[in-house]
Amino acid sequence: MGSRKLKLGIRILLLLSATYIAVSVITEVVYYFLVPASYYELYPAIGIFYLVTGIILYYALVRYRNTSHNELLHIYMYGKMVKLFLTIFFLIFYIYVLDPHKKAFALTMLANYLVFSGLELYIYFLFNKRLTKHEKKQKGHH
Repeated sequence: MGSRKLKLGIRILLLLSATYIAVSVITEVVYYFLVPASYYELYPAIGIFYLVTGIILYYALVRYRNTSHNELLHIYMYGKMVKLFLTIFFLIFYIYVLDPHKKAFALTMLANYLVFSGLELYIYFLFNKRLTKHEKKQKGHH
């Protein structure tokens, strides 16, 4: 991997991690201080879940970065679909098996899903932009 690609990869992973930490801290502060009755012990599992799924999606995009726009879009959409199903499974598992604070957990899970979906859309945009630039260079050489 070239130096520029490595720097972009590190920047994206740092962005993903920083967003996870910021969302986690803000949500934890809100629950802990403003609505302590809704605070629950497994709260950090939500952020970890989204961080891991975000990193997996990022590496899938890296692996298929030299494909066409259509193929990259399919990889992105497949990753989003898997993430949505995993989110629903995680939510149902928590509510039916662990049970406490159902509403707080569901709202936090939804908020994290939306934040990280937006972040992943931005990451996809970066990959698509890079692919477009690469294709223009290729056409310029022919």
